Amino acid sequence: WLSPFLWQNSCYSRCPRGSYNEGGVCEACDTNCATCVVAGACTACNTESIIPHLVDGQCVCRSGFTQTADACEEIDECAEGLHDCFNTESCINTAGGYLCECPSGYSGDGQTCEDVNECNVVAGGDPYPCDPRATCTNTEGSFYC
Repeated sequence: WLSPFLWQNSCYSRCPRGSYNEGGVCEACDTNCATCVVAGACTACNTESIIPHLVDGQCVCRSGFTQTADACEEIDECAEGLHDCFNTESCINTAGGYLCECPSGYSGDGQTCEDVNECNVVAGGDPYPCDPRATCTNTEGSFYC
């Protein structure tokens, strides 16, 4: 014999998926960002990496995270090669995503980077990087005197 539970003005022999028994009344788990387990209790989701609502009784990982057996694990887009940065060294992993930054000796938006000619003296810009008696030679991403 199962005690009836009240859910949305109707009685049920057990609480439906996405809810739990709270003193004979079925309460929605997603009010506290939780997933319901077989035992009928709710377990809070990790709000740092979980969307705060239920889909079919389960917590859902945010974009940039992947579901493991019992949690959401952050995806390292830089290490996995899932980025559109200039190169892997210019990729900076962040929680749920990544940023692109041009490496030293290059300029651009991080996705498109161009070599900076450190030997060019720009009016009002950086001073000539070599001794005035030396010749500056630009190389890819650097220079030498």
